[in-house]
Amino acid sequence: MTHHRQSYTPFLLAALLMWVAVGCGENASEQQGDAAEPAVLRFADTGIEGMEEMRLAFGPFVERMQELAGVPVEFFPVSNRTVAATALQHGQVDIVLAGPTEYLFIRSKQSVVPIVGIERAQYFTVFIVPADSPAQTLADLKGKSIALKDTGSTSGHVVPSGMLMEAGLDIERDVTIQMLGNARVEALLNGEVDALADGIRVWEEQVQKRAPGKFRILAQSPPLPRDVMIARAGLPLPVVDRLRSRMLEDGDQLMEAMLSPRQREKYRGARFVPVVDSDYDAMRRTHEALGLPFDQ
Repeated sequence: MTHHRQSYTPFLLAALLMWVAVGCGENASEQQGDAAEPAVLRFADTGIEGMEEMRLAFGPFVERMQELAGVPVEFFPVSNRTVAATALQHGQVDIVLAGPTEYLFIRSKQSVVPIVGIERAQYFTVFIVPADSPAQTLADLKGKSIALKDTGSTSGHVVPSGMLMEAGLDIERDVTIQMLGNARVEALLNGEVDALADGIRVWEEQVQKRAPGKFRILAQSPPLPRDVMIARAGLPLPVVDRLRSRMLEDGDQLMEAMLSPRQREKYRGARFVPVVDSDYDAMRRTHEALGLPFDQ
């Protein structure tokens, strides 16, 4: 059977393809830092909560970061994006690795400075349907049930909702959306829903492996916004500039250090790239169109 795949670049998502190749285009007011160089840099990841988990996932990466920064780098665990935003605001943490939605939430609360982005090799949303589904376009999903991940998930909620809207569907009336979290793949495999929208890795690592030939990709999005390393607004500008420059220059070795514990496999094949706040404007517009606050 020929797999029919549809690629969308609508106005809500088109800017996801537009990456501005500059590394320091923030407003001067956002980059005014404290005069004194910090004695230590504290690093957090919005996706990892415990100290031991941080050490396992980022030990070699932090060691390499210390060499690039020229000062010690310490772990600062945070339980979620709200805690990360508060810690940045009060100067308890200096650098945070955040996903696109986490970045938008933090940025909506305060001025922070993007340092570098992480461009994944495979990071886009796909709609998956049974191989024998009559659907050939997203518009054909009218009247059908669709499994999504979690509210606010970039690849598993925000982007697929925007794609459905661009296909002319009213996501409140024309389709039945089910936010199924970790049960979403099982729901598709068991025939409990007509389609699943999620990141490409779910297709490759779960659906294809567990049910080869029984499902196909109906549509896929443009590449999604990058994860981003952000600095608190009070971090001295020379420190931010030095980190940005050295992280981009040493990107291959730094990414190798991030991957070596095999705890961050989603970044396999990824690279550090320049990033600016305007890269996330399309995500902002999609959130607004959905009436979805960044903290949900």
